[in-house]
Amino acid sequence: MDVIVKTEPIPLYYQLKEILRKAIESGKLKAAERLPSEQELCNKYQVSRITVRKALDFLVNKGFIFREHGKGTFVSTATSRFNQPPKVISFSEELKHRGFLPSTKVLAAKLIKNEKIAQKLSLDLSKEIILIKRLRLADGEPLALETSYLPHKFYPEILAEDLTKSLAKITEGKYRLRLSRAKQTVKACLANEQEAKLLNISYRDPVLVISRISYLSNNQPVEYLEGIYRGDRYELTTELQGR
Repeated sequence: MDVIVKTEPIPLYYQLKEILRKAIESGKLKAAERLPSEQELCNKYQVSRITVRKALDFLVNKGFIFREHGKGTFVSTATSRFNQPPKVISFSEELKHRGFLPSTKVLAAKLIKNEKIAQKLSLDLSKEIILIKRLRLADGEPLALETSYLPHKFYPEILAEDLTKSLAKITEGKYRLRLSRAKQTVKACLANEQEAKLLNISYRDPVLVISRISYLSNNQPVEYLEGIYRGDRYELTTELQGR
């Protein structure tokens, strides 16, 4: 049914999100098609903007649709969401594997001293650390903000490298450092104004924040990564074993 029944006990936002979901799954709303505006949906289904936003937020979080700041809301393609692989792999490799063209914009690259980061990298507090902040894109669309912190003693000349390229390849190719494992934490947050602008999403849209420390086989930390990933395009899948 393509109408909202206000006498039903089912919440209005749930009815609307089901109407839109079924339209997407049936092909009535096609991949990359722009959805009607919030006001148009309000007028068509005679519901409040709060109801419309709640329905759209649900579909964004489930990956059926995605927002582009200043352009509108669009139907996701089958491959528009990105899973984090269960092993240490570069962002560029992941995108290429999925058939996307990866690209990178370097936002900052410099030497710093920071006690908190030094502790995470098991460094003396006086040691210099390399900060590399980058915007990661797929087919030109922003997906993630990543800030890598590297011990300067392991990467003495990395600031002279082309940092739009894979750091993993530079790490393994030039510095002969092979990552053995990584430990990370993931939490859900809301994008601040700067993050939203860079990621081409709306202020306070959901994002995944990943903090990861990568280690060599001797348990020496060689990278601390802080990543902010678009919640409408990125998901974390974990396989659990039975008892």
